[in-house]
Amino acid sequence: MFSGYRLFHVHPVPAIHPAYSANVYLVDDDFDPTNLHEVVWALSTRVHPVGRRAIFDHQRVIRLPQCYEEEEYIASKGAKVVFDTLQSKRQLHASFAQGYPPEIRQRVIDNW
Repeated sequence: MFSGYRLFHVHPVPAIHPAYSANVYLVDDDFDPTNLHEVVWALSTRVHPVGRRAIFDHQRVIRLPQCYEEEEYIASKGAKVVFDTLQSKRQLHASFAQGYPPEIRQRVIDNW
């Protein structure tokens, strides 16, 4: 169904069910979610500040994530957020090599 896409969550315990994390990210398959540098890049460049997210209230929570209020821990219910970082069309990576035409890159390198 989601061929070419992956779900991952940012959590200190790897490979646990996303229900135990407050944040879930739907991501493209063009970076490695086990590589911290690539995760930081993807979250910095693809998470929209206010859009493309779904909030699910009254979801199961445990005390491991420290983002909930005491009342939520007692009730074992709190909000979860799914961030949609999928690109409608594949964009170039935000990099020097892909962000500038060859003549500009060469001018920068020559004057470095």
